[in-house]
Amino acid sequence: MCLKSSYLLKSVQQDYRNHPIVHAMDGKFSVSLSTDDASVLQTNISNEYKIMMDNVKSDATWNYRMIINAANQTFLPEEEKKALIKKLMV
Repeated sequence: MCLKSSYLLKSVQQDYRNHPIVHAMDGKFSVSLSTDDASVLQTNISNEYKIMMDNVKSDATWNYRMIINAANQTFLPEEEKKALIKKLMV
């Protein structure tokens, strides 16, 4: 999910605490942050995590889960995906 995109497209109110990502993470869904169209939205993945940390009830555990989820959702071959996740879990 791209938090900035959701806000700019008015699919969420200014209060990010009600963003669907909160409910998805609470529901234990596999959620990760993304940038959508970074050049149009003028954002990057670091900014998306900053928005998350500044505006949503997130913590290091949430961020870690989202990073692992993103790795699991890649189109890498299975062996490369496992190696990436192993590297991230250090």
